Amino acid sequence: MPKLAEAAVLATGSILNIEQSIDFDSKQPDGLRLLIATGDGFASVKLKTEVANILKPVSGQQVAWFLRYGATGGGDRGASSYATFVRVAEPNDLDRIAPLIARKG
Repeated sequence: MPKLAEAAVLATGSILNIEQSIDFDSKQPDGLRLLIATGDGFASVKLKTEVANILKPVSGQQVAWFLRYGATGGGDRGASSYATFVRVAEPNDLDRIAPLIARKG
């Protein structure tokens, strides 16, 4: 039986900031952390090194990405949330989204 993944959300906007992400345990670089301005908020996104090497993000770049959100911590540890990259949005995604958006009228 296949394992179902959590839903992904579409985030669109421009990259404001890029910084190195460091693994908490090994203290070694493990990708990039990006801040994306979405127009009505911000998304902080972690890109694994392999994905960052493919996407080659730069500040100011416009993006349309599917992200998956999660959280860690709680109890005796500080809680925090995070977003990870799932994939770049594709033109056929608009066919699934457009019918769900009410038209002005």
